[in-house]
Amino acid sequence: MDNTEAFESLINFMISEDYCKDEDGAYGIIENASDEMITHLTELAAAAAIPAIAATIGKAASAAGKVGKVASAASSVGKAGKKALSAVSPHSGGEEVATSEQLEVVCDYLLDEGFADTAVEAESIYDHMSEVWKQHVIESSCNKKKKKKY
Repeated sequence: MDNTEAFESLINFMISEDYCKDEDGAYGIIENASDEMITHLTELAAAAAIPAIAATIGKAASAAGKVGKVASAASSVGKAGKKALSAVSPHSGGEEVATSEQLEVVCDYLLDEGFADTAVEAESIYDHMSEVWKQHVIESSCNKKKKKKY
């Protein structure tokens, strides 16, 4: 896969996983993201591709008559990739937070996690994030606060 294909895969992953609404949103996030965030998103995109790669390997092994070992390994890799992806996926529902508080919580998260280096970059990334991803960050932050109280 060349750099252009990798970049397009990352853009498609960000849209399909609700990190942003469209290509413009993905470009906006990438333009303002720290190197750490780009690496993180690239790793997630690669993990998302693992089940498809594993299925392809399994089909090829089946055609070659070596189903047992290779298909089992491919299945394990696919399950591990899906599990890793679901652990960080922005998909969820739940509590709502007021807009100004939402902005603060999400920007703090982006800065704390190293996804943005400055408050300006964090706000720019926020402007391009999907509502699903914002809500996931807010819920994660609320859950962390609840756990700290006990």
